[in-house]
Amino acid sequence: MVGNRSGVRAALGCGALLLAPTLLLFARAVAHHGRLLDQPEPVPDPT
Repeated sequence: MVGNRSGVRAALGCGALLLAPTLLLFARAVAHHGRLLDQPEPVPDPT
């Protein structure tokens, strides 16, 4: 829709704005190796 009314540049800009939060969350997950930060560290078995 945006591309039809405002041009390809506007459509690409809207797409980038919509994907920015997803990319930030993906970068955060990669930095933390996929672990959730609110989960406690696993305790090793005493055996």
